[in-house]
This record gives sequence, C-alpha cells and structure tokens, in this order.
Amino acid sequence: MARNDTPELESNTDHRSDGTTPRRNTVSPTLRRRSVLQALGTGVAFGLFGVGSTSGAPASFGDGVNLQPSYFCDGDQNLGWGLMNQYPDIQTVRIEIEPFSFNEIATTRDDAKRWIDEAASHGYDVIASYHHYPDNGSADSQALQSAADWWVEQYDYLTQDSSITINMMNEWGDHTVTAGQYASAYNDAISTVRDGTDYTGPIVCDAPGWGQETHRLADAVSQIDDDDLILSVHVYPSGWNQEANEALQPAHLDIVDETGYPCMIGEFGNWAANPSGADWSAIVDHAKSLGWPVIGWAWNGDGSDDPMNMSSPYWGNDCGATSYSASSYFNVVYDKLGSGGSGDDTTAPSSPSNLSVTGTTNSSVSLGWDGATDTGGSGLSQYVITVDGSRDHTVSAGTTRTTVSGLSAGTSYEIGVRAVDGAGNESTAATVTATTAENGDSAELLAEIASSTTTAAVDERITFQVEDTSGSGQWITALDWAFGDGTTATGWWNEHAYDAAGTYTVALTATDNEDDTTTHEVTITVS
Repeated sequence: MARNDTPELESNTDHRSDGTTPRRNTVSPTLRRRSVLQALGTGVAFGLFGVGSTSGAPASFGDGVNLQPSYFCDGDQNLGWGLMNQYPDIQTVRIEIEPFSFNEIATTRDDAKRWIDEAASHGYDVIASYHHYPDNGSADSQALQSAADWWVEQYDYLTQDSSITINMMNEWGDHTVTAGQYASAYNDAISTVRDGTDYTGPIVCDAPGWGQETHRLADAVSQIDDDDLILSVHVYPSGWNQEANEALQPAHLDIVDETGYPCMIGEFGNWAANPSGADWSAIVDHAKSLGWPVIGWAWNGDGSDDPMNMSSPYWGNDCGATSYSASSYFNVVYDKLGSGGSGDDTTAPSSPSNLSVTGTTNSSVSLGWDGATDTGGSGLSQYVITVDGSRDHTVSAGTTRTTVSGLSAGTSYEIGVRAVDGAGNESTAATVTATTAENGDSAELLAEIASSTTTAAVDERITFQVEDTSGSGQWITALDWAFGDGTTATGWWNEHAYDAAGTYTVALTATDNEDDTTTHEVTITVS
C-alpha cells in the first residue's frame, strides 16, 4: 500500500498521494498499442491472464482485494479464507510481500509461499507484489533493481506449486520521476526478471507518484521495451496528479487507457489523513466503466490511523483468530466489486450555464460559468475547455473559472466548456465568442494579485493584495475575488484559509471607469 497524503512529501506511515507541475491532459502521439498486443486479433494471448482487448484493454482477471500479512503475527495468521469464500465477487487477491532478505521482518519465504498457495487453492488468481516499506515512493532506480533481483532469487521457490502474476514493485517512483527515468529503470528491472527467471506472464507496473501519476505512466510506457505489461493506478481520497497539477480525476484514467495496454486499479480505499479532493469512488466507478479490474484495500493488514480492513478481527489486534466477520468497512470495498460501481452510467451531465467572458488581454481570455449537475450516478469529474472546437485544457469539477492563454492579439475565438462525468459521458458544450485585445490596447491587466504565499498548509491564513496596473487615464471601480473553493470577496485586501488540501485557482476580476474588465489568476497549492 502507498501512503502519501502531503504534496511533495512522502510519509512512511500512511500512503496516498501529491504533486505540482501543470501539463495538458494529452498523451504523447508516439503512444500506441504494441504489435504483440495486436496479436489478440489472431487469438494469441500472453501470460496467465492474457492481455485484454484492443478497446480499453482491461487486464482480464477479476476484481478482488489486497492482503498485507507481512507485518503481523510473524506471518502465521489465519488469512480468513472461510469468510472470503462467501463473497463471489472477490476473484483476485493481490498479496504484498515484504522482502524477507532484508531481515527487517519476522516472516519468511515459507510464509509467503503459504499465502500464495492457499489463495490459489481456494480458486483465486494471485498477484504478488514486492513491497519494501522503506522504498515506497522511492525515486532511486536501485530500489527497483533490488525488487527485480529479489524476484530472481525467490520466484522459483514461491511458484513451485502455484502460478502468480508479478507486480514488480509496490509504488516505485515519486512525483518527480520523469517518464524517461521511469522507463529506463523499468527496462533494466524487467530485463533482469525475464533473463533470470522463466516467468513469461505480464508484469504489473504501478504508476509513479505512489501509483497516481497517470500521465507520466502513459508517456513512459512507449519507451519500455517489454510489451507484456499491465498498468496499475492506486486510488485514495488524497490522490494527486502532479502532471495535471490537480487532484486525481476520473478522466485521468483515460490517458492510461488510451495506451492500449491492459489496465487495472491495483489499490483503492476511502481514507486518507490529508484528502486532496480526489473523488475516490467516482474514479473507481470510471475504471469499471472502462472495463478495468479493481482491487480494494484491504482484506486485512492495513495499519493506518483509521484502518481500512474488510475482515475482523484486525491482525494487529488478534493473531489467534480462526474465524472472521465482515467489518463496518467491508461494503466500502465490496460494493465496488463485480457488478457494483456505476459502470452502467450512460447519462450525460447537464451543460454548464451562464458561460461568460470575465476578462481579456492581448493573449488570453478569462471565463466563468455556473456549474453543471450529474444525475447518472458516477459524479461530475471535470470540465473540458475548447478553443474553436479543439480541446485546450481541463479543470476539475469544483472549478468554474479559468483562463485560456497563448492566443493571438486582436483575434476572435469561440470558447467552449463541456462537463464530463466519472463514466466519461460528456455534456453538450456551452459556447461564447471572445475577442482578444489588440497589442497596446487598454485590455492589458488592470490589476494583479500579490499573495503572501502560493503554497500553504490547511487552515493557514493567506493574504491577498491588489497591485494597480491600470495606467494613466483609467481607474479601478470594482475588484471581485474568487478563491477557487466557492468563496468570494471584494476589495483591495483580503485574507483567506483553505480547509482541505488541493490546488486552488484564485481569480481577481478588476473593472475600470470605462467598464472594461480583466482577470488575473494565481494558483495556490494547499497541503
């Protein structure tokens, strides 16, 4: 399991997300389905589970749950198969194995083999993940190479009696790892496993950034030499996509899905110490609408402050249990497995209303609108902004203001805004025509924001002041603020605090004596 709740800082006690550099929601044009996967057209399949379909490319095993037994009861605990067997929508188990070769835990490879063999004997598909706790989120390529070396050492023994799918390493790579660095490290590690073992099945690759950098994973996979891969994303309420500079969104999964490789949600759960605003439930539902298998966290073995354990008693409290019951958390996961979720949502959200131009410069147009609504069950995901019919960028569902930049002076544009829900359904576009100012026009910014900081903690007070840039012959008659969290204000000076982690766009709209308006925006990152 991964536990990073704070942008730019990974916690070794709880894992669930972060980030900070913007990037448009696009996939490298070089990304394509590899020829080996296209062999499906002739009926060829690879590995234990196959490689999925050419449309959407889900991994072809079923939904399931994660187990983390390595840290409890010296590995000797009853794993609760009697209870699990009562729930047919659990078809796959992902077992996180802490490497015993580091001598940091009491469990042994015999314990790990027992866990695998018992799961297989009960009819479950088994994904085995190398999980070295100190290296969760590591950007050091040697950490990934150590995982590969461990697989070479242990694979034959662990699979004497049962088959597994290898998840190379739990959550290698932080939010700073580039696509090239990720691909290089994985190329070396995969070659080590392929050359050092007889494993020919698919290798599961967790997205960098504690499983949440979907865009970077999509860019990296075109540079990885091995074709038999499954791409895995991890989803929690603190999910953060640094490439998109926003909380993880349902539509971010599309970037990975469009690579054509089999995809899955390797972990999901409903708790995080510091939520980013990510709608974990809508993201999981969107994954199911794409046909991805989803693996919930956790059957047992979660050690966070508010444990996400489906079975009771918790191994941290009772090592002697021989029977288990469903915990109060159980249905949070189980309701998403099998036919759960909202994969049948085919209802598009409403269109954004009252779209208007709030300001222009010679190179940008600022917009505002009233939010859309979604009644299909998957929840509103994001807004897509278009310029003359072509996609320009996206903003998260809670944002109803944005600025389109990089435009030409003195030019008319049709700007559109479409709402997208968690199942990928899109509304019809609301459109408005806007003309940028001529070079030298008075439509240059009338006022700019001077903030005391652009990075803050939850509940930290931030001051916002106005710098008058209106020039001679003009004067400001109104100043309107929107802080990106639904809060508004007026005036030359304001103070504001955010009550949740995330990225917020603060907009200052200035009006002058000729009723011209301009909007200046700054981004505030709260962790």
